[in-house]
Amino acid sequence: MSTTCTLPNAQAVSRIFTDLLGKSVNAGPGSPFDPSSGPGVIGLYSSGDEVVAAFASDVTVAAGAGAALSMIPPGAAQDCVKSGALTDNVMENFQEVLNIASQLFESPGHPRIRFRSAQQTKDGLSDEATALLGGAAGRLDLKIEIPGYGSGSISLLIR
Repeated sequence: MSTTCTLPNAQAVSRIFTDLLGKSVNAGPGSPFDPSSGPGVIGLYSSGDEVVAAFASDVTVAAGAGAALSMIPPGAAQDCVKSGALTDNVMENFQEVLNIASQLFESPGHPRIRFRSAQQTKDGLSDEATALLGGAAGRLDLKIEIPGYGSGSISLLIR
């Protein structure tokens, strides 16, 4: 299967988070996010009907970005981390972050990449998410630090 999207670099990830959250977000080399090792959120992206990319985030980054997007106090994000799950409003906000992040996977000459869905790992993973996480053609693992909201791991994967 040919790749229909590209992996961004850390600078592009940092820039999109910084622009979106209005905070200087640092992104650098990190450990892979493994959904079996802790709670998080997996965002899936498609080109047409095919899932071609994933944005896997631990709960700290998901809660921090979701809260920071609409200036929800850091304590609410910390509560999500403690419980291992995002509240409805923080999840809704993080889905918007994932939607905007679709542009990270796009490149000239390739079909448009669209945010398809997000799932909290506490709810289990869809077959599509499991397949992509286990068989990615490309992967970028980063540590993300959101000022005031903490730091954690993300993994961007492409088919």
